[in-house]
Amino acid sequence: MFKVTRLVEKRVLLPISIILFTFSGLLMFIEALQRSLFSKSFEWSSEISIYCMIWSILLMIAYAGKKGHHIRIELLFSKMNRSLKRVLFILVNIMSFLFSVVLTYSSYLTVYHAYKTQQLSQTTLQLPIWMLSSILIITGILLSIYYLEALLLALRGNKVSQK
Repeated sequence: MFKVTRLVEKRVLLPISIILFTFSGLLMFIEALQRSLFSKSFEWSSEISIYCMIWSILLMIAYAGKKGHHIRIELLFSKMNRSLKRVLFILVNIMSFLFSVVLTYSSYLTVYHAYKTQQLSQTTLQLPIWMLSSILIITGILLSIYYLEALLLALRGNKVSQK
C-alpha cells in the first residue's frame, strides 16, 4: 500500500499541484498585465486562479505532513527522549487520523448537500459548489491515508519522518 501511495504522490498529486499552482500564478500575472496595460479585466480570472491555488495547496497538505513539514513545537520536541517522542508521535497520529476521518465525512455531507440542492458559486461563472468543494473530500482521504501510514510505521517501530 505504501508503494502505491508514494507512486500516486510523485506521479499524480505533485504534478497536478504544480500545474494548478503555476497556472494560478500565470493567470494572476496575465490579469495584472491586462488591467494595467489595457484597463480591462477578465471577470472569471480571479475566481479560477483562487480555486486553482486552493486545490493546489490542499492536494499537498498530506504530502507536506509526510515529509515532516507540518508545524511542530521544536523546542519541546527536541528536549524529549526517543521513547517519549515515539509515544507522542503515535498519539498525535491517532488524533490526527480521527480528525481526518471526521473531515472526510463532514466534507462528504457538505458536498452531497451542495449537489442535491444544486448550489452554484455567486460569481460570473456560477460553478457548481459540489465540484469546488470536492477537494475537501480528497484532502480528507489523503490525510487519512498519510496518518494511517505514519501510525502503522510508528507502531512497527520503523523510523518515521520527525524532522
